[in-house]
Amino acid sequence: MPEHSEPIQKCVVVNAIPTNLLCQEFEDKYLMIVTQHRKLGTLTLVTEDAALPHSDNVKTYTMQVVLGADNEVTQVIARQFAQTCKVKKPVLVASALKDSSREVVKLICAELDQLQHAESAVSS
Repeated sequence: MPEHSEPIQKCVVVNAIPTNLLCQEFEDKYLMIVTQHRKLGTLTLVTEDAALPHSDNVKTYTMQVVLGADNEVTQVIARQFAQTCKVKKPVLVASALKDSSREVVKLICAELDQLQHAESAVSS
């Protein structure tokens, strides 16, 4: 098994702001970069917790800021980006947004979902 996949990336315009997206799967983690500043920004490790018995399959996540601004908004955004992944490994999210409004985050999540579908179609 290779240590990592080839990165998949694209640049999209979200709310008139150029936004660079990159996703790459490694053996132990999945890397996701979302930037509107041409830099990595805050690095947050998002891990899906094991489901508790009788929890109706409600997913919970642990967020650990590895580098950068440690605030609730950054963690919520990182979790939303990570939830677009269909992998069971921890997701390292690098995010640097000029506009972190709910609308923009939702549009970026849709773009990430499309990007990852393209990745799975190429690897199949």
